[in-house]
Amino acid sequence: EGADFVFCYLRVGGVAALEHDKRVAAAHGFHGHDDFGPSAVMLTARTVPVVLDIARRMETLCPAAPLLIFSNPITNLVDAVTRYTNTGAIGLCSGVYNVAWDLDHLFGVGAPNPDLSYRGGGLNHLSWILPDSRIGDKLVMDMIWEAWDDLPHRDGAARCAWDLNAPLVLLDRVLPMNNGHHIHFFYH
Repeated sequence: EGADFVFCYLRVGGVAALEHDKRVAAAHGFHGHDDFGPSAVMLTARTVPVVLDIARRMETLCPAAPLLIFSNPITNLVDAVTRYTNTGAIGLCSGVYNVAWDLDHLFGVGAPNPDLSYRGGGLNHLSWILPDSRIGDKLVMDMIWEAWDDLPHRDGAARCAWDLNAPLVLLDRVLPMNNGHHIHFFYH
């Protein structure tokens, strides 16, 4: 009651239910994850009613507080809350931080790096760092182009799937935030 914000981190049905959903999707030829594909539809069906219940309680107990959603499928949950309640909702995804680790693996800049400044763009988990992203006074994309021929041979290249991400960098002229979704949709 009277909270300034409510933090929501849950997985209805637990990991076992999600793994079951992914196996069912895979058996029918679909790539599955907790934020897209048939497995996300099943997770959405389980999770939306629970999150809407939380949001409706917030309307009475803390009407000015936003619901901070840190659970997948984030986009579907935020949409449901803002569509069917008067509670404000903000979706938070830890995946955007993966780029900091990828840059460390490629360039040895340390992660977290206090000099890393980046912005992302995209939809849900198909996002890229924007061209004005930098480490100190150096643009990230300039660092990538300068080291392009050497990047596949660096120790951290496999960790960030550089062999699969490099064609996407050439195509888009920006670095994907590495979460595997770009790779799946581009190559499948």
